[in-house]
Amino acid sequence: MIKQVFYFATASMLLFSVACTQAPDAPKAEAGAAQPSAATTTDAVNYKVNATSSLVNWVGTKPTGQHTGTFKLKDGSFLAVAGDQIQSGSFVIDIASLNNTDQSGEDKQHLEEHLKSADFFDVAKNPEGKFEITAVKPFTPDPNQKAIEGATHTIEGNLTLKGVSKGISFPAVVKIDPSGTLTAQSNFNINRKEWGMSYHADESLKDKFIRPEVNIGFSIVAAK
Repeated sequence: MIKQVFYFATASMLLFSVACTQAPDAPKAEAGAAQPSAATTTDAVNYKVNATSSLVNWVGTKPTGQHTGTFKLKDGSFLAVAGDQIQSGSFVIDIASLNNTDQSGEDKQHLEEHLKSADFFDVAKNPEGKFEITAVKPFTPDPNQKAIEGATHTIEGNLTLKGVSKGISFPAVVKIDPSGTLTAQSNFNINRKEWGMSYHADESLKDKFIRPEVNIGFSIVAAK
């Protein structure tokens, strides 16, 4: 069973109405051009994502507050070999399942509807997102760069949101136990504008300003 927690820090791509003075303190996943899929070897073992046990968390911020929420996963799989080595893999994010967890009633409904609108994810046209691994490397500490505590690997991959694919990388904690369970954890911030979500991202809007940085966390479980 694989459990991957690509913990897009406390939160996912949201950018929406969201948090306090600034995004949570987390590694910054700079967006670049999408890259080719990762190569695999013949001895790699396939792990199927358990969509029921998997989740994507998100946190969005603005000067006057924050919002948190989740996305469910639809499916996915990973190829891995012994020694904590993920070789390749991908998973599909159910954007239509967007759930706001810090509000209730009409406020919750209004925020979810706005985030699903063309101002943000445009769920009507893009009901799914995707993350595809392009490379996995041993983590090398950098005193000038924030990293998740206990990071073991650097994950590189293409993140697709709103029909836009961008290459990103982030530190992660990856482990495979003797029973065959794989866990991976990470958290980082992305800039939503890179994926075509620029709504109220201009600081001149003052109290209506929504920070472009979004904190994201993946928690994924998969099994042989």
